[in-house]
Amino acid sequence: MKKALFGIVAIMGLSLVAGCKGGGSAETGNGMVKNTQNVANLVDKELTSNPKLKGAKIKVTLDSGMLTLDGTVKDILQKDAAEKTAMDVQKKSGQQTGVNNNLIIEEPSSSK
Repeated sequence: MKKALFGIVAIMGLSLVAGCKGGGSAETGNGMVKNTQNVANLVDKELTSNPKLKGAKIKVTLDSGMLTLDGTVKDILQKDAAEKTAMDVQKKSGQQTGVNNNLIIEEPSSSK
């Protein structure tokens, strides 16, 4: 009985060690993001790859866990899409600390 219990404990210990990731990976085994800076990086990646945000110039910063979006967008639809994208990434990460949306809608250039 003691040998069987020891074997189970040893297997569980090896499973924990094998399941640990090193090197600052952005996600854990269950898809949760390890830290808020990685969340900021993932938000930036999602914003850059979002076709709805083509032409937008967005900078993602992080202060005390709060994400801030600065820069310019073409219209209110892009502003809202950027904020929704950031919030979705936070939700998936399990770190919903909030988003400060400081994006400015570009004034249309007038041609004379």
